[in-house]
Amino acid sequence: MNLEELNFINWKECEKTFIKKVSLDKNRINSLLASSKKDLDKARTETDDSYAIERYYESIKKALTVLLLKNGLKSNNHQCLISYLYKNNPNKENECRIILELAYLRNRLSYYGENVPNGFLKENKKDIENIIKWIFTLINND
Repeated sequence: MNLEELNFINWKECEKTFIKKVSLDKNRINSLLASSKKDLDKARTETDDSYAIERYYESIKKALTVLLLKNGLKSNNHQCLISYLYKNNPNKENECRIILELAYLRNRLSYYGENVPNGFLKENKKDIENIIKWIFTLINND
C-alpha cells in the first residue's frame, strides 16, 4: 500500500464497534501521559529511524488515549484514536494524516520487519514534533 492511499477509519464505525464510555481515571491518565513523554524522549535520542518512528508513534498513541480518556471514552482500536482527533479537528487533516502514516509505518516495522522509507523521518520530524506539542496542548486545555 502506498502511504497516499491511507484513509481514516469512519468515526461512526468506531463508535459502533470500538469506543466505550468510561469514567475518569486520573491515575491512568497521569501514568499514560508520563509514559508518552518517556517515549518522546526515547524517540528524540534514537539513532535508528525505524525505531525512532516506533517511539514517536507510541508517544502519540498514548497521548491520544489520554485525550479520549479525559473525554470519558476508551478505544479498542488505534485507528479510532486518529479518527477521533480528526473528527474534532477537521482543519488539521494534514497533521492527522501524518499520524496515520506513522501508524502504518510502525505496523509494517513491528509486524513485518520492514524499515521506514529513507528520508521519511528527516522530512517529517519537525511536523511530528509539532503534532505531539499540539496534542499535549489539547490535553492540557481539555
